[in-house]
Amino acid sequence: MLGRRAPQGSEELALLSDAVVLSCAHRGTRLELAMSDDALTGFLAWLEAAPPGQRVNVA
Repeated sequence: MLGRRAPQGSEELALLSDAVVLSCAHRGTRLELAMSDDALTGFLAWLEAAPPGQRVNVA
């Protein structure tokens, strides 16, 4: 995970009011994921639970 931000522009119309947009990178490819605060908590817990040696960067 590289960062998070509030939805902007047309994203505000397409997403639920409590959505947050995450900036991520995987093998050099950047992507964005939108989810609720509750889903974000679960997603971050899942990332932090990665086995040792998986080189997961949780910022």
